[in-house]
Amino acid sequence: MIEVFYNSFVEFLTIFPVLAFSVVVPEFVSRYVHAKKIETHLKKSKKGILIPTGIGIFAPGPLIAYLPSLFMLRKKGLPLSYVVAFITAHTFMGPLRVFIEIFYFDIYFFIVRTTLAFIMSFSIGLIFRALEKKKFFAR
Repeated sequence: MIEVFYNSFVEFLTIFPVLAFSVVVPEFVSRYVHAKKIETHLKKSKKGILIPTGIGIFAPGPLIAYLPSLFMLRKKGLPLSYVVAFITAHTFMGPLRVFIEIFYFDIYFFIVRTTLAFIMSFSIGLIFRALEKKKFFAR
């Protein structure tokens, strides 16, 4: 019985930083970050989708830590195309994978895979942008 409690507590301590990040960052986003400011910087252009795609590729940590923040930004009016570009890029890549992939495969594999992940994430963002313009996603 004590062993089960101990193992559960150790597991909790392992995931606690992710849980804390998932709670603190969305609260910060909901209070201080305005979607309009982000949109102004990204300018609702095709080039604007490049930024969330790039951030998604290089953002550390698990995607689950970012979803609450993306949800808050979406509620504040951030276009879905930016959200999907970030999620797709983050799912395809991750900065910690760099060393593992280069070690097990080689640098060329990593470069090609990163390039393709970026192109696919950007393309999916553009497709969502077109669907948003056609009012496919009702708010």
